[in-house]
Amino acid sequence: MAKFQWENREQFINLVNILSLRNGGQLRLNDNEKIEEVEVVVDILGNKPFIGNSEGDEFKQQFLDSFAQIMSRDKGGKHVCCVALHRSGDRAHDVDFKISLFVACNTAFKDHDKKFCSTVSELLSTIGASLHDKTRDLSVVKEKLWEELVRYNQPRIDRYAGSLCGDLRAFKNAGSLENIPPYSTESQSLHGANAEPITVCDDPGIGPYLADTHDAYMKFAQGHILELDDILCSNNRAARWRPLVQRAYAIRHMKSLRILIGSCSKASIGHKLLKDIQFLGRLKSCFHTLIEAAPRIPGFSQLSIIPVQNLQPCTLSCTLPPLERNGVLQRQKRDSVNFRARSPGSLSTLTL
Repeated sequence: MAKFQWENREQFINLVNILSLRNGGQLRLNDNEKIEEVEVVVDILGNKPFIGNSEGDEFKQQFLDSFAQIMSRDKGGKHVCCVALHRSGDRAHDVDFKISLFVACNTAFKDHDKKFCSTVSELLSTIGASLHDKTRDLSVVKEKLWEELVRYNQPRIDRYAGSLCGDLRAFKNAGSLENIPPYSTESQSLHGANAEPITVCDDPGIGPYLADTHDAYMKFAQGHILELDDILCSNNRAARWRPLVQRAYAIRHMKSLRILIGSCSKASIGHKLLKDIQFLGRLKSCFHTLIEAAPRIPGFSQLSIIPVQNLQPCTLSCTLPPLERNGVLQRQKRDSVNFRARSPGSLSTLTL
């Protein structure tokens, strides 16, 4: 790229996307993407949002979203991943129909990343092949897949666990685990977007959430938070990853938990704590998406996951054309220098 072309719309969008990712931003999410009140790691499929009109297309989009999150094993812009799906062969003949996933990251892939991709590829291929063998027991395969996901995402889980530990300590210091908050019919956690009451029954043994069951549900929610605290107190960090993620996934949508956390005297503490729980539970949610989507996407019985090697860092010699003189021109020159400094290591797969 010797000269920047303002009239080249595709080139301009690519550069804007790269700069956004390099500065901790993300591309625009699809309108139909579900968000559990937490940030979502972006995945990129070319330069246009995915539009599908069939069940297979829907599962394909969900799968790619989840797989991009799984491959982004640590926090930070340099760990943002892109996933692109390539189909080859004749769909009418399953034997010849294949799926390839191309994965790229701002950080160069290492041996353990490639090994993870190879292992997951084999496991998902086995699950994909179950479409033609309904009698096969996949429990062992799914268990191994879950273990691989937890092990690979250890850096991100550790960060979330550290955040949870601090926010949980603040929540306890605010007295939220020592006292039962008063019952309130005005609780926002009991209303949907249309302000209509939502029936809450997190535990069939307690029954619907009412004034009479309020205290029981608050103790119920406090018990779940204390379980997270017990897991965090474990001396074996590696042993706590799996139960921590599984417990967070199990409770992340409990209305009684939201009511308890929302009653914290310091709203910011409660908000952070709830977000910590949702972040930790996201990996398990991605796992379920993978095992549900794989048998429904044709070609997954012959899946291959290909880590894309980053291009060698290069310095762009382009200078943005001036729009005006003096102050504006000077700002453009500074922008040009900043762009060249950030270019090395950017996501080359935007052009896949």
